[in-house]
Amino acid sequence: MPPYIIQKPLITTLRLLARLTHPIPPPDPTTTETISIPSRDPSRTIKAHLYNPPTTNPRTPTPILLNLSGTGFTIPSHGIDAPFATYLTTHTPYSLLDLSYRLAPEHPFPFPAALQDAHDALAYILSQPNRFDTSRIALCGFSAGGGGLAASLAANPDLLPQGMKVHALVAFYPVVDATVPAGEKMPEVDLGRRMLGGSIPAGVMRFSQGCYLRGDGGGVGRCLFVVCQGDSLAGETERLVGRLRGGDGDGDGDGERVVRAVKVMGVGHAWDKIARAGSWEAQERDRAYAAVVELLNE
Repeated sequence: MPPYIIQKPLITTLRLLARLTHPIPPPDPTTTETISIPSRDPSRTIKAHLYNPPTTNPRTPTPILLNLSGTGFTIPSHGIDAPFATYLTTHTPYSLLDLSYRLAPEHPFPFPAALQDAHDALAYILSQPNRFDTSRIALCGFSAGGGGLAASLAANPDLLPQGMKVHALVAFYPVVDATVPAGEKMPEVDLGRRMLGGSIPAGVMRFSQGCYLRGDGGGVGRCLFVVCQGDSLAGETERLVGRLRGGDGDGDGDGERVVRAVKVMGVGHAWDKIARAGSWEAQERDRAYAAVVELLNE
């Protein structure tokens, strides 16, 4: 990897391009609560957006899903999953906590800073039993947030707060295997090399790779993986699904673990972030989101 003095200006340029081409609107204050989560570092807090179901009873703890957005470990994207958060809290009893975790290269790349922030957020959830149902804590992530963070936490109980169990794991087009060189990762169909709607450019992937899923799924009993036909990350996720199912083909798993996969044909990485209202891509986005709702409502 290049030294920090080279990484920093390159990432600054990429961040500027991301803000200009795909600006993220601020959260709706009528439906979203911005909170500051205590950090293990007393000099800072961790920003998060809390989405609640519209009919939440303040006297009844809600199940909670911790969401980790896709960042490539480097590009700020907090708030980009607001449509997903709204969909989920509208169709399930779950609240959703969308976390703004630390990024590289300003912080350790990407470990342990991002995982520490996720751990601290989970510790915060556990400290609020009157607000959250701590027996139903789910993890969800997109891209780097799905594989590098959410799946890594779920697969390694030693990374979780003591005594915590993950009720369910959801990972959209995740990064789960950094042992395969980025240039060798090929999509089933070529929709072009781009960050949204195609395959992540190999050079960008090499730059941002720093994590892969370890372990065998840990103690998570319910998993859902969403992959895209035009995404070069789909193959490694499908292989992981096969291992977690124990060779059970298209089945849900081995009886003790539910492992589901949704494959979206004809779309690329992060297609749901650019799907236009009324389009076929938007219909497929809603189908994938509905699969998450089904998993969590069972």
